[in-house]
Amino acid sequence: AGARFRQKAWNDIPFIFLTAKTAPADRLNGLSQGAVDYITKPFEMEELSAKIRSLLAQGAAARTKTAATVRQKTIRNMMREQTEKNKMHFTNNCLRYRITVKEKEIIAQISEGKIHKEICSNLGIAYDTMRTHLKNIYRKCGVQNKVELVNLFTRPAPLIEIT
Repeated sequence: AGARFRQKAWNDIPFIFLTAKTAPADRLNGLSQGAVDYITKPFEMEELSAKIRSLLAQGAAARTKTAATVRQKTIRNMMREQTEKNKMHFTNNCLRYRITVKEKEIIAQISEGKIHKEICSNLGIAYDTMRTHLKNIYRKCGVQNKVELVNLFTRPAPLIEIT
C-alpha cells in the first residue's frame, strides 16, 4: 500500500511507518517506500510527537526556502520584462523621432547621467559636435532640456512591493 500511496499526488507529504513489524527487512522496505521514519510498537507518545514536530519544522523551513526562491525568480523575471519594455520604449521613440545612431548613443549616455565631457570622451566626438547633436535631438523630440529628454525616452520601472 505504501508504494501505491507514494505514486499518487501525495508524494510531497512525509509519512512515518508506525507498525508492529520489527524485522530489519520490514524497516528497509518501509523506508524504501518513502517513509521518513519507521517506529515500532510499543512506542512512546512523546517520541512520536517529537518526530512529528521535527518533520513539521523541516517542512516549514523547506517551504520558506522554496517561497524565497520563487519570489527571487519572479522578481528577476519582472525586472527582465521591465528592462525589455524599457528597451522597446527607447527603440520605438528613436524610430518615432527619427533619431540617428549617434543621437541614440548620446541619449543613452544622458539617460545614464553622464555629463557632456564624459559623453564626448566615451563617444570620441568633439564638444561642439555633441552640442549640435543635442540641439538636433531637442528639436526633433520637441523638448527643452535633458530632464524632458530623459523622461521622454525612459520609463521608470514600477515599484515592486515584496511582502
